[in-house]
Amino acid sequence: MTAAVLYYFGLTYTRSWYAYFGVDARFLDLSASDYMVRSINGAFFPVVLAVLAVVGIVASQRVPIVAAARSRRPRRVLRMWAGGVAVAGIALGVAVVVGVAIRGSLPRTMSVGLPLMLLTSVGLIAYRLYLQSSYATLLRRGGGRRPPQPTPWVLILALLILGFLGTFWAVDSYAADRAERDARAAEERGFPGQPVAVIFSVDRLAVGGGGSKVDAITTPGEKYRFQYSGLLLLARSNDKYILIPHKWSAQHRDRVFVINTGDTLRIDLAPHP
Repeated sequence: MTAAVLYYFGLTYTRSWYAYFGVDARFLDLSASDYMVRSINGAFFPVVLAVLAVVGIVASQRVPIVAAARSRRPRRVLRMWAGGVAVAGIALGVAVVVGVAIRGSLPRTMSVGLPLMLLTSVGLIAYRLYLQSSYATLLRRGGGRRPPQPTPWVLILALLILGFLGTFWAVDSYAADRAERDARAAEERGFPGQPVAVIFSVDRLAVGGGGSKVDAITTPGEKYRFQYSGLLLLARSNDKYILIPHKWSAQHRDRVFVINTGDTLRIDLAPHP
C-alpha cells in the first residue's frame, strides 16, 4: 500500500510539475522507480503526519472508556461519546458530498481539504463501529439480555473502499498542488538546479524568446553556423533534449523547446552558475 501511494504521488507530482511548463511527462518515458524517487521529498511531510495521526488514534482509543469509568454515569458518558463520534462522522460525510457538488465555487485549498474530510469521516464512523463492538454492553440501552448484533460487513466494506479512494484522492490533490507550487518557485528563482545548455547547429532553429539568443558563427571551416544560448536543460529523454529559456515566464506564455539530437547539431551542458 505504501509503495502504491508513493508511486502515485510521484506520478501525479511529476506530471503536474512538467505540465506547468507545457510538457507532457509521458513524453519522457520515465520508469516506476523514477516516479518513486521523485515522490520521496514531497511525500515526506504528509507521510510523517499520517504516521503521527495513526499513532495518536491508537494511543487514545481507550480514552472514552477511562473517562466513563471515572464518572458517576459511565453508560451515559460512553453513549454520549459514541453518539458524538457518529454525528461528527456523518456530518463530515455530508459536507464532503455537498463540497463535491459545488467544488467549482470552493477555494483552491479545498482540493486537499475535501479528501481529508472524507478520510476523517471514514475514521470517525469506523471508530464508532469499534466502540459498538468493544463495549456493546455499556452502549446497549434498557435492561435484559439481547442477542449480539451481526457484524455490519457491508458498512465495513464501504468504509474500506471510501478510505482507499479518499487516500488516493488526497494524494492526487496534494501532489498536484505541491508540484505547481514547486514549479512556480523554480520559475521565480530562475531555475537554479537546471544545467545551462548551449546549442551549436548547422541550420537555423526556431528557438527564441524568454531570454534565449542566437549568434552566427562566422569562423571559416567551422561545421556549425549558429550558436543558441540563454537556455537551460529541463529534461532529457532518449534522443531528445527539452530546453527552457532562462527567463521563461508562464505569464508571457514562453515556449519550451524539444531538440532532437543528430549530426547537424551539438548540445553542450554546464553547471548552473
